Amino acid sequence: MKENLQLTVRSALHKGDFRKLAYWNTFKKSPALLYLMIGMVLVGGAGLYLAAGNIIMVAVSAALMLCPFLAVGAIEFYIASVRRGGDITRRTAAEYIFGSGGISARNLIEKEPVFYKWAHIGKIYESVQFFLIFVNKVQMLTLRKSDLTPGEQQTLREIVREYAGSWKLR
Repeated sequence: MKENLQLTVRSALHKGDFRKLAYWNTFKKSPALLYLMIGMVLVGGAGLYLAAGNIIMVAVSAALMLCPFLAVGAIEFYIASVRRGGDITRRTAAEYIFGSGGISARNLIEKEPVFYKWAHIGKIYESVQFFLIFVNKVQMLTLRKSDLTPGEQQTLREIVREYAGSWKLR
């Protein structure tokens, strides 16, 4: 076990990051929803092809085909509502301190940090652009990889493996 392995990082989302995260969380983290939506379009299309004038089957098939597009529309509406809330970089700017006991997270607008023990942290994902640390099923801490040097990124991976457990890092 490495002694005193610690890392302090300041990070914030930039314009456009929220959209990437919303779609990643919806479709990439667990692709089951994406497969379901593709299935709905395929089954709806086959139903329309086979409907042969049956108005109920046409309506159900059309609804199946429209649902995925309505879901994407709902995601876009949510993204737009978050963006209307003001400067996302200012609102999400935070300082994170990773250490042996857990993660201390402090929004730079707030005064008091919040501490999360490693035992209470869910999964930790590393994407091309982000480190995403799920505190619970809906709340996550987001670090832009561009806010960390390659050495800091490696240190963060080591801290996660050492203290949280390598099985949590995806």
